[in-house]
Amino acid sequence: DALGSLLFDGYGNSAYQQSSALEVVVDGTPSGSTVPSAMVFLNGSTETIRFSSNNRVGIGLRQT
Repeated sequence: DALGSLLFDGYGNSAYQQSSALEVVVDGTPSGSTVPSAMVFLNGSTETIRFSSNNRVGIGLRQT
């Protein structure tokens, strides 16, 4: 589930295209007053960096 996002668009081929994005997503099971989340950087629609809720950083990893 997405919690929020910041999108960056550029104009090309006579239309706006998503260039990159920063998203915050739920990264585990919410419990009580805690919602584990991850911060994800995207280049186009490809995830390039992820800061996960367990304090790990993934660079260039493919989500499956």
